[in-house]
Amino acid sequence: MELNIAPGDRDADFASAITVPLTPLQSEAISLIRSKQYKSAEYVGTFALSQQQQAGQQLNASNVTTDGVSLSITYEILADCSAKTDQYKRALWLYRRAAGLRHVAASTAGISPNHAASASASGGNFSTPGTAAIPTTTRTTRSKKAAVAAFTSQDVSALQAQQGQLMKTINQALCPTEANLRLKECRCLAEMAKAGETIGRSNAVNQEWATEAAQILDLSVPATSPFRTYAHSTLAGELYSITHGRTNEAKRSYLDALRRNAYCLEAVEMLAVLGAELEDVQQALADGVALRSKKMEQKKKAESSGVGDGVEEEDDENNMDTDDKEASASVAALLPIQEVTSALFLSKKNNIVAALEAYRKLDAAYPNNAYILRKIATLQLHNYDFGGAEMTYNRIRQIDEHSVLGMDEYAQILQQKGAILDLGRLSQDLLALDDKRPEPWTALGLYHLAHSDSEKAIAFIDKAISLDQRHSFTHRLKGGILLAEQKPNNALVCFLQANDLSKDISTYEGLVEAYLASGKHKEALCAAKEAIAAAPRDARALTLVGLALARSPPANPSGQQAQSERARKALNKALAVDQSAMRPLMALVDIHAAEGDTTAAVRLLNDAIEGTAIAGSPSSAEGGLGQLGRVQRDALFCRLAQIYTDADPPNYAEALLCYHKALSVHPGNALAQQGMERLEALMGGHDPDDSMNDSQESSYQA
Repeated sequence: MELNIAPGDRDADFASAITVPLTPLQSEAISLIRSKQYKSAEYVGTFALSQQQQAGQQLNASNVTTDGVSLSITYEILADCSAKTDQYKRALWLYRRAAGLRHVAASTAGISPNHAASASASGGNFSTPGTAAIPTTTRTTRSKKAAVAAFTSQDVSALQAQQGQLMKTINQALCPTEANLRLKECRCLAEMAKAGETIGRSNAVNQEWATEAAQILDLSVPATSPFRTYAHSTLAGELYSITHGRTNEAKRSYLDALRRNAYCLEAVEMLAVLGAELEDVQQALADGVALRSKKMEQKKKAESSGVGDGVEEEDDENNMDTDDKEASASVAALLPIQEVTSALFLSKKNNIVAALEAYRKLDAAYPNNAYILRKIATLQLHNYDFGGAEMTYNRIRQIDEHSVLGMDEYAQILQQKGAILDLGRLSQDLLALDDKRPEPWTALGLYHLAHSDSEKAIAFIDKAISLDQRHSFTHRLKGGILLAEQKPNNALVCFLQANDLSKDISTYEGLVEAYLASGKHKEALCAAKEAIAAAPRDARALTLVGLALARSPPANPSGQQAQSERARKALNKALAVDQSAMRPLMALVDIHAAEGDTTAAVRLLNDAIEGTAIAGSPSSAEGGLGQLGRVQRDALFCRLAQIYTDADPPNYAEALLCYHKALSVHPGNALAQQGMERLEALMGGHDPDDSMNDSQESSYQA
């Protein structure tokens, strides 16, 4: 929120601008802000304010455009210092005073938004030492007399009272500096809302602040304003997206941002999350590219003619001219925006195979791109290709060892793999890089979870959530831990929060499991159907319906067979969509085992194992085209061993052979090791389950 330094945040207001010299103290304070010496700048700013107040200047029609603007600059200096030191309420108050003074100065000069739009900008954004531009314009004698009558008798206190009224009534900005002050004001409100989430303040208060900020932006700097920039639109989209029931407004704001700057990829991502139409986004991108090409062409012409060396790239954002197709194509080549957008929308619609293919094409065209690789790794995880995801994350770490984004998902892979030493090193590295982001604390929580310390794991994951309550992965992870601890109702809260933030299939999986574990079978089936609506051709979504039916009691006892048949039908449909899908296969095996049909369960598992002998080759696993890659064969052998062990009569020899095969595929498989120990006890004539119960009873007696 630095003082009018960013491109487009200019203090030059109109073509017929006159300049107000910065006071020496203001110049020093601005220099300190640029050097990020915010406390020192604030101290100097307070002296500047005292100096101006001591002068006892009377603001009237003749000097409000000069002295009022000068006082506004001091307030903005103090506000920037407060914002940079996280004093958002104070900064908010100061920005509003500064904006009020700017508005009064412009209205006194007879400026209207329409007149401002027709005037070109000049002057400097405090880059010209010692000066600040203020508005002046020709007015009719009648309007001038009216202005004098209105302001001649006003002193500083009266003007401040008028400012207070201006704070309550949102006016349309009359100059770029006022528009920029409104942007800073709304950023403060947004930060207050985020801070409120972190410290657990009432959600109603946070929502109120976010709504207020969004309304201020849209009323003071509407989409038709000549001073609106993509920064205003992006912030408005962010504010509306965290405000319940304002999804359409959020979409409109993000689309407006793309029309002004086609390279706002964050806006594209949010539009995909919000469920915008792909065609609308692509059209907005085309408008943004055309606008960019027009501005570049204007800049070249200005440079060739030897005038306008300082042409601002943010100028003229409202002129959406799409006639210059050649220039548009040349600018579009800077970045494959349309391809990235298509991949994002495929991913958000849970079309994993198509999204992976799209991102792999981008990876081939732009190799070693950490942004693209993170997208690929996440999709591989959703596709249960853990080996491929691990290799992709390793590539990211090699390209950028200081990257933190997405590393919590990498940490989960290491935790599930049992690579505790690697997980510990990753946690230390991430904490050293940035302990203000959720990923390092999530990784640390997973490290303790790998040591079977769920209490510490949840404590660190709660720390991660406190740093970013909108990080879906941490909510989902916490829900999984609570579900494993037989706390389905608590887990359900976490999965609902995760689902509210990101409606992906992984979140729906946790939600359905939590509903089933808590005995809410109807809700589980409804959640499974929602998953199908979100991803109609995703095998995982179809599997959830089968699981919900298989594990829910029928409406009447005589309907058990019919419900099991419905469950089998849904699971077979999931396998028809993706023959390599692991979860529907295991669910079918469970149904056959529960019905005592060991032969059918064994046949299913053997068919799957024989299929992965080809599908699990290194090249196929690397491509991530199947969920039953090499890393899944050990799980299949373990489940087959359990079927043989629990059969009636049991087949211990075959079970032992399956466990050996599982360990040959993955020597560190903890499930195979535990299963083999149990099997050896059973073969020795001991029931490990009875021994466990006896030990628990003796501990209770003690």
